Amino acid sequence: MRKNYASWGVSLPEGLLMSERVVVRVGDFLPSRHGFRFSNDFPRGPVVTLRLPGMPELCFGDASCGLCGGMSFAVRDYFVQGRPVPDSNEHPAPGSPLFKYLVRRLWDSFRLPGGPFRYYAWMRLPDVTIWQRTLNDSWPRVRRELDRGRLAPLGMNRYRSRNPMHLGHNHQILAYGYEWDRDSGDVLIRIYDPDYSNEDDLTFAFNVNDVEGKRGIVYSKGATVRGFFTTPYKPPGFAWCSFLFGLHCPL
Repeated sequence: MRKNYASWGVSLPEGLLMSERVVVRVGDFLPSRHGFRFSNDFPRGPVVTLRLPGMPELCFGDASCGLCGGMSFAVRDYFVQGRPVPDSNEHPAPGSPLFKYLVRRLWDSFRLPGGPFRYYAWMRLPDVTIWQRTLNDSWPRVRRELDRGRLAPLGMNRYRSRNPMHLGHNHQILAYGYEWDRDSGDVLIRIYDPDYSNEDDLTFAFNVNDVEGKRGIVYSKGATVRGFFTTPYKPPGFAWCSFLFGLHCPL
């Protein structure tokens, strides 16, 4: 993890402060280098297929809805282990080891059973409440993770809705750095977004002094972002649910 304080365009060693601008990166992470070469636009097809003796094949989920959480967790897995991601622009085929691994990590990212309820709770809240939670709770948590040299998975809320069928409109991404001007309050969080492969310039911009959320969060891609929260990360391990569905395969 590299933490620099910049003054007059000069990078200083950690601990030296000559201005109020803070720049933090997690190692040498870059989406174009450490992210998957393919984007989160999988073709339509089941996420999980279950075969039981004497019964027809059971299919669950739709890959075209995305595997963003699994991709975000898997990218951190590869990075932490110092291993390169598979060098392929093609989506992994359903049932392949990589596809199963992404699905397994997707489930891990949901933190079942409570995770989906958190997304739904955020969907129902007004914009100002979401903004205040992001500013007062999520932003400090993200900052602490990145300051410790750890990539930070984030859950991202896009729209307000009371319809639980709209849960799929939420999204998961991975933060790998930030820039914070303490004088102006401007913050820029650098992110890996599974929807956009090989792009190193994706950012969230906001101002910590904007207590009423009048400006809110500006995504460099132009998409709506009401707020975000940290998704607790855990390394891949044994899980009965993954085992029963045939997803317990190593990285």
